[in-house]
Amino acid sequence: MKRQPTFKELEQKAKKLEKELLEHKRAEKALKDAEIQYKEIFNSATAGFIIFDIKGHIVEANPEACKMHGYARAEMLKLSGKDIVHPNQHHLFKQFQRDIMKKGEFEAESVDLKKDGSHFTVEVRGTEFYYKNRKHLLSILRDITERKVAEENLRQSQKELQILSTKLLEVQENEKKAIARELHDDLGQTLTAIKLGVENSLQEVKKGNLPATASSLNEVIPILQKAIGDIRQVIMDLRPPLLDKQGIISTIMWTWQKLQPLCPQINTQIKITIPEDEIPQPLKITLYRIMQEAFNNIVKHSRAKRVLLSLAKRRNQIEFIIKDDGRGFDLEKVLSLENVQRGIGLSSMSERTKLSGGKFFLEAIPEKGTTIRATWPL
Repeated sequence: MKRQPTFKELEQKAKKLEKELLEHKRAEKALKDAEIQYKEIFNSATAGFIIFDIKGHIVEANPEACKMHGYARAEMLKLSGKDIVHPNQHHLFKQFQRDIMKKGEFEAESVDLKKDGSHFTVEVRGTEFYYKNRKHLLSILRDITERKVAEENLRQSQKELQILSTKLLEVQENEKKAIARELHDDLGQTLTAIKLGVENSLQEVKKGNLPATASSLNEVIPILQKAIGDIRQVIMDLRPPLLDKQGIISTIMWTWQKLQPLCPQINTQIKITIPEDEIPQPLKITLYRIMQEAFNNIVKHSRAKRVLLSLAKRRNQIEFIIKDDGRGFDLEKVLSLENVQRGIGLSSMSERTKLSGGKFFLEAIPEKGTTIRATWPL
């Protein structure tokens, strides 16, 4: 006959069950609290969280992931990984599945698709994840499109800077060659003629023939004057003394007066409203070089009839504008990397402006003219 438990034994069992039930309720509450905390983290995360089943279907997505891809949550839950990954990256999604199933983790950069068909670059980190007591794949996404664009812009700028540096060295060498050629061909020949004239005069002096000596020296004077003019021209091309003696405003006026006989068909209007003493000294050579390059382009290429040069102080900044109504050009084509390699003009003006702390703007329309605008803060 089976023994019946005593009252005390029943009481002990009841207490044990009560304790187990209490522990179960505590565990259940802790689990619910953890779920609430998980949902709060999941929903408030600044990164995109997507949970896939092992077949690649989306079973959950947080608000940030939905926002990234342009879908409502209900729409996201009807999609698979291949629906939100660029077709060129489908192989990467398969690798995401394989790596997590085998190694438990995944990390890569990929390209995802938005609902509207546009794409963006993401940094993907994947891990094994248990969701509703089943094995799933968790993907954590960060939109790095802006970072990738910035990196590409930096690479492009570095490439263009390298090309520009090379061209600057080439230009410097060409300038040295031009100066050497000018000194050798023009000034060298002139000095040789002076030397011969002086030697001839000395011979006449030895003969005591003063009239012949005077005549020979008179012939040397215009040759000597030409040599002086040649030297002055070389100096002016290197750096006009007028810039240091009288300033940029006088230099601008003098430069145009010098160029005007070469292009009498151009009607030039010069508006300078900023006082000389408000223009920083280091900026004056930059203004001169920009003007020099712009004027050369106008004279050689623009076929302009009207030119406006403006130098003014506006809203605590210096503004320098050179505008013409000439042929203009295709801005995108001329500013392409290939054209940067061919010529330094526009890039040189831009780089000079930036290196001196300013901003450079260029507007060109074929057959309607070109506007160069540079500004510097005061």
